[in-house]
Amino acid sequence: MQTLLHHPYFVAAAAPFLVALLAAELLLRLRLSGLALIAGFALTVFLVASFALHPLTLTQQIIYTALAASLLGVLFSLIDWPWLNALLPLAGVVIALVLLWPLVQQHAPLKMLMLLAGSAGFVGLLVWGMDNLIDAPIRAANAATALGLSTGIAVWSSSTLYGEFALSMGCAAAAHLLIQMVSNQALAAERGFTLPASLVLGVIACVALVAGHLPWYCLPLMVAIPLLAWVMPLPKMAALLQSLVLSVMTAPLALGVVYLARHPL
Repeated sequence: MQTLLHHPYFVAAAAPFLVALLAAELLLRLRLSGLALIAGFALTVFLVASFALHPLTLTQQIIYTALAASLLGVLFSLIDWPWLNALLPLAGVVIALVLLWPLVQQHAPLKMLMLLAGSAGFVGLLVWGMDNLIDAPIRAANAATALGLSTGIAVWSSSTLYGEFALSMGCAAAAHLLIQMVSNQALAAERGFTLPASLVLGVIACVALVAGHLPWYCLPLMVAIPLLAWVMPLPKMAALLQSLVLSVMTAPLALGVVYLARHPL
């Protein structure tokens, strides 16, 4: 049993998927089923990392960024100020710069500026793209699943821990999507779902980029996933069919991220 509980695939995939299924069902009536994403992520953190505040490493900062983004996302969904769609990407840019600053200082000034500018733009676009899906839970869950799975697999070889973090979000999002597909009923996602997914997955990808483990040309493919899920026209049909149509479009982008990460040009 202990071996199973510590197996990387159980920790990063099966466990968060099952917990997200349960959390989504329990929180359905409260219209907080989007918190299933952070529930799956939190379980993986509990199994492989720590919620300790000291020492406040980059890993701890990412963990608490995810928790704070989830709680703030719920609050922002309740107040629903119209200018949040512009403010949140800017906040994502600031968070990315703060988290990445200690990592980029080892590089030459020109490369440091390029890394910071590219990472900030990437995270800002990712937050903006996912925020456009707050009222489209099937699209949001599909995009988060593709982003989480592709990011997790892409960075796994360079950082198992960050790969587990990303994969846990992808599998938790897949559980959220599965319930919608089976029940043919849209679950509330909103910013409590989209904000932590975009921030955490974006920062993890940027950390891999700065460390030289993820090619820069993987980032445009990742940004394209929520944008494509947003603009893709979907006919009125069952949630299962809508999800399959979306997957046909987003899966090639996710596979492209994984392939380019494993076989750099």
